[in-house]
Amino acid sequence: MKNTILVLSLLFFCMQCNSQKPEKNTNPILEDQSSRTADDDYFVGNWMKSKIFVNNGEGRKLQNQDRCSQKSYWKFAKVNKTLKQSKFTAKGKDCETFISTTFGNVVLENNQMNYFVDDVLYSVKIQIISDDEFVIEKKDFIAGKMVQVEEIFEKIK
Repeated sequence: MKNTILVLSLLFFCMQCNSQKPEKNTNPILEDQSSRTADDDYFVGNWMKSKIFVNNGEGRKLQNQDRCSQKSYWKFAKVNKTLKQSKFTAKGKDCETFISTTFGNVVLENNQMNYFVDDVLYSVKIQIISDDEFVIEKKDFIAGKMVQVEEIFEKIK
């Protein structure tokens, strides 16, 4: 009887120790970490979302974009030394109609971008890949599960 209690106590202790293991490394999804920081002038122009990757803990997967999403874009402009941003979302049968958001202020600080879409403030991590590509990293809910999303944008020339 004493041996059974001792074995159960030891087993319970081991289970408690396992539950205190550190969580998996949640480093950003990007493998190529750029040290370049973003400034207002870098963003001026039109940017199209070229790829979306989702990491739900089971690995990094490329998400398919619908036809209209592939035509949607973001527009950045400097107005009185302030960076402004608006989203243009393609809609309709042929994705030729665009719905835009309010032209709102953008604040860049420590590779973070804070911006408004209409009256909602968003804060995302940004990373510059090249002169014509940047990445937005954010957390989102997909199918009721919190996931890390990486959206790659390319400059429209």
